[in-house]
Amino acid sequence: MLKRCLLVIGLGVGLFGCSASAGGDQPTSTPTATQSTAASTETPTPEESPSASASPSGEASPAEDGKYHGLVPFPDSDAPEITEVVPLLMKTDVGDVSIEVYPQAAPNSAKRFLGLVEKGFYNDTPLFRVVPGFVVQFGVNWRKPHKAEKETTFKEDQTKFELEKGTLCFAKTQQPDSASTQVFINYANNSDSLRPMNFTVFGRVTKGMDVVEKFKDASGGSPMGLDQTALWEDGGNYLKSLPVQPDKIVKLEVVKPKK
Repeated sequence: MLKRCLLVIGLGVGLFGCSASAGGDQPTSTPTATQSTAASTETPTPEESPSASASPSGEASPAEDGKYHGLVPFPDSDAPEITEVVPLLMKTDVGDVSIEVYPQAAPNSAKRFLGLVEKGFYNDTPLFRVVPGFVVQFGVNWRKPHKAEKETTFKEDQTKFELEKGTLCFAKTQQPDSASTQVFINYANNSDSLRPMNFTVFGRVTKGMDVVEKFKDASGGSPMGLDQTALWEDGGNYLKSLPVQPDKIVKLEVVKPKK
């Protein structure tokens, strides 16, 4: 029986921790994403998201005014005005996805994500967890030197903005400040279920949400997605063993301004 656990885009760096291994589905008590155990996976479950219903629109709904650059602040938050925007392009084997990262929305999350992008961490990695109407998660790279990044965590930011369709957040374990490399994209507004655990929006999809919604579930229907432990240990051979191949991020890079 699936226990309550949170999403972690790549398990181990996202929402809360649940084991995606065979015989798993039990919640873990992993104190940080740096702990290396067979059960240390970070993934939210659809059970956590009663409000996860797909929007009729193919794109995330922007705020009515431009003050927050498309993000929607929680009415009771002291959300900062968004004036700094970092555009990125995610090339996948399904199509291209345009993303914007907003450092003012979540400084620590944005810094960590952009740092990993600069190192090429997300290149040639699988979209290992796809739960329609809820989230898609990524952020496991078993290759050297990238594998060592899962040992690095950072201080989480306070959530200020709605977890609307198309927004990006880091996954994490049940402990604070445990996010590391895994990220998820919301398929619906998951604010009601995920805000209490302080999953924090740091960016959003601005173009290509239709591509994001085409990502296929290669897990055979597991709500936890592929086996994260197997991915971290030997992702290349593990993926070769699967009857259905997951869609992949071919390259994720910052879009440089044209001169």
